[in-house]
Amino acid sequence: VVAPTAHGLAPARGHTRRAALRSAGAASIAGLFGPLEPTRAALVQTPICEQGEGAGCAELAGESALLRELQEKSAQNRVARDKASLERYSYNNFSDYFAAGFPPRRLVRHSDGTFEALTDAEIDAAIKAGRVAKGSPGTPWQNYKGRNPYYFLDDD
Repeated sequence: VVAPTAHGLAPARGHTRRAALRSAGAASIAGLFGPLEPTRAALVQTPICEQGEGAGCAELAGESALLRELQEKSAQNRVARDKASLERYSYNNFSDYFAAGFPPRRLVRHSDGTFEALTDAEIDAAIKAGRVAKGSPGTPWQNYKGRNPYYFLDDD
């Protein structure tokens, strides 16, 4: 749509090539993918089964006794996995932080999975007093007592 102006013909207000291309592009995208809202709503309404717990577990297992048994084992192991994940997060994210301090400190693991930051002198004194022991750094990732070079003995 064009309208006369003092300098000749120009597109009418709101009817530019850019606006036409935008509306055509939006229409083609909507035609390709369809409306997204019903899909999003279906995803939100789907019952969830996470680590053997949730409203969707029974539906997911169906008639399978094996799947129900695996879901029960998964739910029982959830606390241990969460604890191991927290220990791994704490050790991986805070050991460098305390090592860069002045004086530098090392993380010493308690049996409950928490850590205490001690200087090398404090660790040496605790080893001599029999409160701290050295772990074996070559153990697997699951064994955080071994992965962490030092752990408290009196907590066990």
